[in-house]
Amino acid sequence: MICVDVSSAPVEKEKSYKVTGIVVRMLLDSSEIETSDKVILYIEKDTVPPVINVGDHIYFEKPCRK
Repeated sequence: MICVDVSSAPVEKEKSYKVTGIVVRMLLDSSEIETSDKVILYIEKDTVPPVINVGDHIYFEKPCRK
């Protein structure tokens, strides 16, 4: 699991919304790691724009490698 602290409002692109943030926590091999790495997320468009605000947390799962 990865937790991202949103640092910018979504920017509409042609096929997605671009959001920048900071990875604050990652779960790797059942250990929680605190970090402050910057990340850019692209959220696919659908019929409703995302309701994402600066300061929100986004949680998602993505395989992590050491």
